[in-house]
Amino acid sequence: MSFQNINFLGHIPYNPDLLLNKNRAANRPVGFLYTDLINMYWTARSFKVDIDIVTVALQDALTSFLNAGGGIGGVVGAGLALGAVNADTAGSISMHGYSQIVTKYEKAIRKSKTSSIPSDGMWGFPQDLGEDWWELDEDIVEEDDRVDQNPLISTNNRPDEGSLCSAGPRHKFRSGINYLEVDFSDILYRNGKYWPRIIFFANSGTATYASSPLLTEGGAGALTINGSITIMGYPMKVYGTISFDPAVIIPPFANLSGKVRIGKRCGDQFYYDGGDEARVEDDECPQLIKGDPNSVYPPDKAGSKPT
Repeated sequence: MSFQNINFLGHIPYNPDLLLNKNRAANRPVGFLYTDLINMYWTARSFKVDIDIVTVALQDALTSFLNAGGGIGGVVGAGLALGAVNADTAGSISMHGYSQIVTKYEKAIRKSKTSSIPSDGMWGFPQDLGEDWWELDEDIVEEDDRVDQNPLISTNNRPDEGSLCSAGPRHKFRSGINYLEVDFSDILYRNGKYWPRIIFFANSGTATYASSPLLTEGGAGALTINGSITIMGYPMKVYGTISFDPAVIIPPFANLSGKVRIGKRCGDQFYYDGGDEARVEDDECPQLIKGDPNSVYPPDKAGSKPT
């Protein structure tokens, strides 16, 4: 009989030290209802990522076709003209695969009083303490000259059901320079929803896409985007910029289609049945082996079998 893990479920673990940080609202493009956030936090070991972006570039297809001689060149000319139409695609992006999970805990060494507002945090503390709440800052100053690293970060590259109880799971997917991160180690509660830290970035050479306009700096012009990326059915707004010729007839646009959802492979979820080691030993679930190219865990030097 396999050992049955005992876990406490029912709320979302959070890092109270992060409540004191400034600018925590950045990089939170999607807010989730409680039940959906709970489902992702406790059961997702890997997300299935399917994102496709096609940028239609500098002018409309008919103009490209005609300018390339498609109207007068017969069959051969039409073929060459169609090639010109295809060349007007500024680049396509294809992101398909599975995310990898680590857990992360972060703590800052604070050497002076913080002027941040704790009520930005998950539980709103201490929003009901009146105008003198800032006097509490003096109690949270921690000065340790022996520590140079700030913030202090602890990570676990092979999280199990027990380690999820310490904030928190962090899911990363990378395809070349294209990147998606869903970070449950830092969650805000606001307007009845829970907002984890989410970062999306993709680049096709001439076009840049991101979950925040601050991540698309460097593009020469705004890009109209048709479609969206959904995370567990919740749409995430994507911003785009592109470098293009200002003499274009029609401004460029992009067609975007993307879904991020919990994977359905045997290693993509936490089952709380104590059977992970058996699945690995019986080769039933290669996703749980760190040496496997499709592992839900990032590679390290610890070897391919769990310890």
